[in-house]
Amino acid sequence: MGDTAGGVVSDWIFTRTRDRNKARRNLVVAGFLLSLASMVPVLFTRNLTLAAVCLSAGFFFAESTVGPMWPFPWISLHASPAPPAA
Repeated sequence: MGDTAGGVVSDWIFTRTRDRNKARRNLVVAGFLLSLASMVPVLFTRNLTLAAVCLSAGFFFAESTVGPMWPFPWISLHASPAPPAA
């Protein structure tokens, strides 16, 4: 779910701003920061339910960073020159 959510949000930001940096880099940074913020409470709680919820949220936000990274292989593939003809 996180992969799909990250891709959908990235596409939405890109259609609104037409800025790839905002749509990809900033979303990845935000996802990692939200993941960190979600996992820190696990260090300070003894409540198993709260720890499970925080870990689930942390993994969701960590996975949301994958969606915006999917275009990179295609960008690098199309940015490289074609191999010489034999």
